[in-house]
Amino acid sequence: MLCPHAPLVVFTASDAATSAEATERLGAAGLVTKPFDVDSILALVDGLDPHAAPAPQKLSALPSP
Repeated sequence: MLCPHAPLVVFTASDAATSAEATERLGAAGLVTKPFDVDSILALVDGLDPHAAPAPQKLSALPSP
């Protein structure tokens, strides 16, 4: 079951600016693109506030492919 109050981090192979913009609009706490750097991921996760809930957004905010 998903926890609606957990911070969301998006992992993607796309480094397109539209991916970053869409994840920000949807309230994601972070975006990690390939190639993944473990130290960067750990730093991002360590900096997350587990009590901060993202603002709910509609999935239609994603750009069309």
